[in-house]
Amino acid sequence: MVWAIVSLAALLVIPGAVVVRASGVRTPWALALGPAVTFGIAGTAGWALGAIDVRFTLVSASICWAVTLLLALCWSGGSALIRRRRGSVDRSVSAETQPPAASRWRELGYGLIASIGVIIAAAVLTWTAIGRIASMSEGMATIQQGWDTLWHASVLRSITEDGMASATRMGEIQNVETQAVSYYPAAWHAFGALWVLIVRLPITEAVNYLGIIIPAVTIPTAAAALTWRIIDRRKLSTAVAAGVAALVSAALPVLMPVGVFVGAWPYQVSIALAITVFAFVTSLPHAPQRILSAALSIIGIGELHPASVPTVVMLGAIWWLCYRLPRPAHPELGAVRARLYDVAVIAAAFVPAVAVLLPQWLTGTSQTEDVRAVSAEVDDLDRFDAWYRGATMLTRHTEEFRPFWPIIILGFIGMAFLVFAGTSRRRVWVVPAWFVSVLMTTHALNHFGGVPGDILALYTDLHYSTPHRLVMVTAYLYSAFAGIAVAWGCAWAARISESKVPSTGRVLGLSLATVSSAVLVVYGVASNASAADFAYKSPREWQIISKADLKAFDWLAKQPEAHKYRTFTNPPEGSSWMYARNDLPVVFPHYDWPVANKWTATSMLYWHADYLGFPDPDRPDGVNDVDRSARKLNVGFIYLSPPGIWDSKEDLEFPGEGLWVAPGVTPVYRDREVTIFAFNDVITPERIDEMRASSPEVIPPSATRGWSDGRVG
Repeated sequence: MVWAIVSLAALLVIPGAVVVRASGVRTPWALALGPAVTFGIAGTAGWALGAIDVRFTLVSASICWAVTLLLALCWSGGSALIRRRRGSVDRSVSAETQPPAASRWRELGYGLIASIGVIIAAAVLTWTAIGRIASMSEGMATIQQGWDTLWHASVLRSITEDGMASATRMGEIQNVETQAVSYYPAAWHAFGALWVLIVRLPITEAVNYLGIIIPAVTIPTAAAALTWRIIDRRKLSTAVAAGVAALVSAALPVLMPVGVFVGAWPYQVSIALAITVFAFVTSLPHAPQRILSAALSIIGIGELHPASVPTVVMLGAIWWLCYRLPRPAHPELGAVRARLYDVAVIAAAFVPAVAVLLPQWLTGTSQTEDVRAVSAEVDDLDRFDAWYRGATMLTRHTEEFRPFWPIIILGFIGMAFLVFAGTSRRRVWVVPAWFVSVLMTTHALNHFGGVPGDILALYTDLHYSTPHRLVMVTAYLYSAFAGIAVAWGCAWAARISESKVPSTGRVLGLSLATVSSAVLVVYGVASNASAADFAYKSPREWQIISKADLKAFDWLAKQPEAHKYRTFTNPPEGSSWMYARNDLPVVFPHYDWPVANKWTATSMLYWHADYLGFPDPDRPDGVNDVDRSARKLNVGFIYLSPPGIWDSKEDLEFPGEGLWVAPGVTPVYRDREVTIFAFNDVITPERIDEMRASSPEVIPPSATRGWSDGRVG
């Protein structure tokens, strides 16, 4: 377990951090941006290699990383050469461009303080989740029986087996028969596949680690980076605030537990990294040499999920309008040129990033309406309640608990500090940023009508218009505000102590910060206990995939024919976990129905499986269309295991009962709710007899032409 956690965290951070550091960015920011750039390299490599039909492997991905590293080194060398020729000296006093004469030991101390908070928060999030999962019957291999989780696991299996990790070719996995083009961001899966190839863990175990460790690292990092950007000064109180903000983020269920529960793992991570990328991109006017790293990080979040890039744009636009527009980074250039310079430098990072991402996104334009059609609007919710829930983060699942009032109150105190402090002009942008984030969540809870609603939908629809996704930005802002409130409160007490008893201020301030941090950790763990049980244990206790299913998967995996032929399942029953878990080929690798209309073999076999084996008198060979469909799909088994995933919806009505009298199939396995039928066309009578003999339950006689002695009934 320790090796899995450490290796995953290292692979997540180090490759990208090395590239960022090589481009000339200092180590703290390199570590913070490391995951974004790592995902960018993995996602872009998967897409590029897929376009030229080269397998995505550890070797090919490493070559792509080496090329990116070489680009970063060339960029750094070129930037240094240009600076020397110009003889330029950066005199900015911002947090990112403090003069070189500043004490390196002091900088190291500030970075250490902030990183301690991030590390503790990551450890708490990891322990809270893994401690619960590891204690379950299957340990870390226990299946999280959610909608998206099956897809993530299936894609991981496919990449590790077939070496195809292109976001624009995901239809080859989902649409087994038609191979219809489908876009799905695959950077998360490409990265995960590389890690699986290194550690060689089973997919069901690996997917749990990936779903926990990645957000546990990126969420507190995002909160710390945002806090650093808001204060924008390299000093002790900034470091304390960033560290405390990281701890606060670990206490908010809307960030980690809910995101893990719903299975929105790539999205969850992309928003966390979008916050970090925003904090970095806004330093570009003072540090244009960071353009390459900014572009690579934007590519990374875009490869994870397209909605993350508009998140950076939204926050960046608010920051620019409220702060950078009235206060350009280089006023000496003149009123107009100074502002154009700021915009141009930031655009220089976005333009190449979008040039890489846009061809991939355009592949998914046909799916746009499906995304826009999703809505999680709450019925019978009036406007006031929608605003209240948006402001207090009471969205899906968190509404089942309670508002986290201590953090919300601390957040408002911190926001007040920012607005009324002496340097409030630098930070006033945080108020409209908070308001707009709450507005977006409110709109998702209860849609605004008319033109305002249409405008808001341009953004919210990219996030599936779901409040539990949109609220994440609000939660990061609250985390930063609360961290600032605690840090500034400690600094205020330190100043009072210093004025009365010299040389005691710093010790008192750090002591108060330490105690406050400890209290926040205890509060977060205690108050999140029920949310953690709900998020990490309950979806693994459901009976969609039961012990009978796991036993049946293992039985089927022992049959050579199950690896040669595909197994046909009922998609809502989630039985395609046999592909991710046991490497058994299936027709439906996801709960969702593939791109397959009523004329396809997939539809023909699904809706008319009970006609298997009945002769067609109108055909010379007597083989009906259903049998032809099974042959076309290379089906060897049909697997049934009700119930399905939905409680409130009718599952697809597979004619399972009719299979018991269909002459083209023979029941060969029965255990409680699980029944497996063999397709007589491809499974020999002798093997059918052997399979039936090994069934946990005695199978009643049925009309079949598959018995070796010719018996019927």
